[in-house]
Amino acid sequence: QKVYNALTIKALIERWSGAEATMDTNVGGEFALWGGSIHGINRQISNKLIVQDWKEKNWSAFSKCTFNLSESGGTTTLELLHDNIPSGSVKSIDNGWDEYYLTPLKELVESSL
Repeated sequence: QKVYNALTIKALIERWSGAEATMDTNVGGEFALWGGSIHGINRQISNKLIVQDWKEKNWSAFSKCTFNLSESGGTTTLELLHDNIPSGSVKSIDNGWDEYYLTPLKELVESSL
């Protein structure tokens, strides 16, 4: 639940990202991260699965992000699948997931939540 909350609650997203965010957790609801430089639509959303149409400002089309959350023995595993990334953005997206998204999210969840 802590990981899901950190992915979906505006105030928590802003804590781990360090930037303005919006998040409508309804199916079809819009989200924006880092002041809108990344934005999209929540296509499926539950505490175990989040599927988003996901786009950087300069991309012509949406990609698809799928977050699968599972728990075993008090440990949460987040599996991320990001499809349809424009070929020129693959390396920066790969680095960005680690540096700006998953690492700070993990640090927040493991600290004070």
